[in-house]
Amino acid sequence: MNRRHLLLGAGGLCVGATGLLSTVANAASSLAAAKSDGRIRVGFANEAPYAFASPEGKLTGLMPDVIGYIMKELGVPELEGVLTDFGGLIPGLLAKRFDILGAGLYVTPVRCKQVAASNPQYVVTESIAVKKGNPKNLHSYADIAKDDGVKIGTLAGSINAQYLAAAKVPTSRIVLFPDLPSAIAGLQGGRVDGVTMSIISLQDVLRKTNDANLELVQPFEDPLDEKGKPSRGYGSAWFRREDEELVAAYNGKLAEIRDSGKLLELMEPYGFTAAQVPPADVTSAELCQA
Repeated sequence: MNRRHLLLGAGGLCVGATGLLSTVANAASSLAAAKSDGRIRVGFANEAPYAFASPEGKLTGLMPDVIGYIMKELGVPELEGVLTDFGGLIPGLLAKRFDILGAGLYVTPVRCKQVAASNPQYVVTESIAVKKGNPKNLHSYADIAKDDGVKIGTLAGSINAQYLAAAKVPTSRIVLFPDLPSAIAGLQGGRVDGVTMSIISLQDVLRKTNDANLELVQPFEDPLDEKGKPSRGYGSAWFRREDEELVAAYNGKLAEIRDSGKLLELMEPYGFTAAQVPPADVTSAELCQA
């Protein structure tokens, strides 16, 4: 785990030297402790545009912007960001290395058994990045499954690994990477024939990679869940299950900024549109039972 701590001011995300935030594992609730300290720890994976460190060392992205805005509204002006590998996010939250997860983490029943999701903050579809011309003719996870010669990359701990398993892609043909830049490097180097993640993440990393020999597949079929239904990814902030007060307060402010249009305003700089704002009637309780 990258043990640098990045201090984010809610008014403008900036890096600073910080001391250790006092643990909230005491009689006070996490929300009360955060208000007292004036900051709260947030675990991030380096996955643009959800949460990432800029070339200048600033931690930015959709999730820190939304979480920072909501926590400021709740009386907590600063976020202390803790960068970790994607696969270490939930273990880190449970181990109390941080108090909120702010990453590209979809709501699933499996995750809901371990940690508590806010109501969804965005909804996206998936895609596959491939070499130009799509030499393996991949347009779905079913295409990957039926071609024994295809190796596919994704992030360790991602929902995409579950989608691939549901499509019966053998684990021997799935290559797990710690982050998207590594996965794209694997595609460029021929280690994998494609990289699958959310279309928002892939669009962002391909734009930054600026490699004319890479592209997104067109068209792409939505992956199927374990029940054979097309899947869309609903992403949320995540909390420890015992932090019910913090989750309730967070959801209240999230509903306010969704209804006012502020949520879309926070999303737009990262390539999200009104189509990615979840409907008000889609809740984490419903998604956790899906």
